[in-house]
Amino acid sequence: MNHVSRFRNMIMGAPFRILVSFLGVILTGTVLLKLPVSIQDGVDLSWFDSLFVATSAVCVTGLTPVILADTFTPTGFFFVALLVQVGGLSFATFAAAFLIFLRRKASGNLIVESYGVATKNWRNLIKVTMLITFLFELAGTALLFLFYSPYVDGALATLGHAAFTAVSAFNNAGFDTFGTSMIGFNDNAGVLVTVGMLIVFGGLGFLVYADLIDNRARKFSIQTKAVVITTLFLIVAGTLGFFLTGQMDLLNSFFQSVTARTAGFESVPQVEQSSYTLFLTVILMFIGASPGSTGGGIKTTTFFVIVLTFVSVIRRAHPVAFKRRVAAESVNKAFAVFMISIVIVCMCSLVLMGLEEDVDPLFLLYEVVSAYATVGLSCSLTPSLRVASRAILIVLMFVGRVGPLTIAGLVDRKRERVRYLEENMNIG
Repeated sequence: MNHVSRFRNMIMGAPFRILVSFLGVILTGTVLLKLPVSIQDGVDLSWFDSLFVATSAVCVTGLTPVILADTFTPTGFFFVALLVQVGGLSFATFAAAFLIFLRRKASGNLIVESYGVATKNWRNLIKVTMLITFLFELAGTALLFLFYSPYVDGALATLGHAAFTAVSAFNNAGFDTFGTSMIGFNDNAGVLVTVGMLIVFGGLGFLVYADLIDNRARKFSIQTKAVVITTLFLIVAGTLGFFLTGQMDLLNSFFQSVTARTAGFESVPQVEQSSYTLFLTVILMFIGASPGSTGGGIKTTTFFVIVLTFVSVIRRAHPVAFKRRVAAESVNKAFAVFMISIVIVCMCSLVLMGLEEDVDPLFLLYEVVSAYATVGLSCSLTPSLRVASRAILIVLMFVGRVGPLTIAGLVDRKRERVRYLEENMNIG
């Protein structure tokens, strides 16, 4: 195959079109956020900062070099929410939903690539995605409207705060309208539990919801079982891990455990936390949410398969879960995602440590993992970083959102036509 054919195959492939769609939305968002109608009077928002916020919104991260409440008008907040919504569900989902609504012909290639699953029933998956999103965000808006009412003057303003938070929480974005995230509500169980559950439900993945709705025989897939069990385990383990430090009460320990898995809201200042708390948060951020969800990270299924494989190696057996043998391809992909992510995080952390010599290395690692896992938590570091460091964070957010395997999918790999002899190596 010549170079022209390879290039043609690359630009015609789904991975390339996914990358272009995300870049297109980011650039469009950058322009929208720079419009005079989006920015408050007297505020100077640079093009670079506009690009950073747009990237963070589309990649549903939440990191920002500016305080949104002091920068944007209600129109600007609307654009941010729109970017978060499109980025959380993916442009491919919106495009396919629009074509289905118009009863036009649509291809499922982008949907299959976006969700990382081969399914013929992709139209039903789109319908489930849109329905679940609408119901949860509507319910979240209603509940938050009630809980915000004592804190905000005016029904319209309260509704705006509630709707934006619901969209941001369900899409695991972490942007807020108050300028202090959830710190002002760290003793309000209604607000923290509502936001926390929106984060959880948004992070479960629409593949799980489609399986729950379609499966009348209640014989759920191994992925659905793995996602639910791993999610519950991480929430409980994280909550106990934070609570046992004595730095947080049970409510804020629960919220920290939930928000660390790609949401980015904070109910306690991250910069004031101990090294133990920060490193535990880094682990939860790195694992992240589930496939086909609004969240990032290496995903709960990747973590599940890796742990399962380690156990199977010790037992000298094949990875088996729920009386099902895990496919070798799934194991290979899990370790590929894990290793690629480790390399990216390590390399970018080293670069930032070289650029920001006066900053605590743990804070920089925290920032890198937060960007790559599209979390948005920060030790109040983002605005003070050099332009070069923030540029690296932009790339990290983009790569973390589209996924390392999607990036790798741009490479046209030749099929192996020669089989080689196997030979064992001494390991360990």
